[in-house]
Amino acid sequence: MALNIDWMNEAKKRKDDLVRDVQALVCIPSVRDDQQAQPGAPFGPKVAEALEHMLRRGREEGFRVKNVDGFAGHIEMGMGRNLSACSAISTSCRLGRLDDGSVCR
Repeated sequence: MALNIDWMNEAKKRKDDLVRDVQALVCIPSVRDDQQAQPGAPFGPKVAEALEHMLRRGREEGFRVKNVDGFAGHIEMGMGRNLSACSAISTSCRLGRLDDGSVCR
């Protein structure tokens, strides 16, 4: 069964919540820290926190999520041929803080 979802309309209905979610994500100072790297947090604790934030939000919205040892994450819906996955949530793509943090003040 195909899902026919008007994603633009859904985003517009949830605009305020989406903005709050993005603000919360960019307030995590997710700068790579190799000196504090450890299993499950290969890029340091703040990058792991940003990844877990996104996975937690996906889980709260009812999606299946998977943390790939702190290197990447998957947020999925559907099954089989109808599987839609957002696996672009990768810490190598720089999840999190992109500015001077002014949105966090």
